[in-house]
Amino acid sequence: MSVGLTVILLALSVIATGFAVWRDSLPRPNGKIYWFSWKPVFMIGLVVVIVLITHLVNLSGIETVTRRR
Repeated sequence: MSVGLTVILLALSVIATGFAVWRDSLPRPNGKIYWFSWKPVFMIGLVVVIVLITHLVNLSGIETVTRRR
């Protein structure tokens, strides 16, 4: 995957994660039950952001995994 595509996906993931955090933090009206929780969206988005940042670091030439032989 190229650097440009990685940066675009990283930006989209940060936006989606931020939206999920904002949506989850809204106060609920009394008695209102939500059938969809935004916490899984937040957690998946956070994992994707971490993986894409690690991928960018690897593309810049820094090795993040040490291989034992």
